[in-house]
Amino acid sequence: MLVIMLSTGAMLSVVAQSGKAADAPKVITSVSAAVDVPSYQGGPCPAKLNFTGTIVADKTPTGPITYQWVHSDTSVKSPVRTLTMTGKGSLVTNSWSVGSSGEMMRVWAELRVLTPNAIKSEKIYAAVLCR
Repeated sequence: MLVIMLSTGAMLSVVAQSGKAADAPKVITSVSAAVDVPSYQGGPCPAKLNFTGTIVADKTPTGPITYQWVHSDTSVKSPVRTLTMTGKGSLVTNSWSVGSSGEMMRVWAELRVLTPNAIKSEKIYAAVLCR
């Protein structure tokens, strides 16, 4: 479909619409995340936190899904990873080592799907107290 819009003056705008309208249904409908140890106290550091994420689609996606884990220390991001889903849901994991001797901190991580549509999980928090 081709839409031609005229504005005042001599300006002419041409907008081509593809089959992907801005309000098209999203392929990935939800993303969630969890951490295996939400409170790590008194152990040796760095503490290894293991995160699990769930990516859910409205139907089996026809192309690859790209995603990334982002941490509260935004200088620490996992690489962008690619997933080919064979159903409507997939699990993904990430590990992050944090803390040093005598340090107490509260950290978070979130799972971000980048394509085919952008969506992210809630931030998942963990408290770490190192000995």
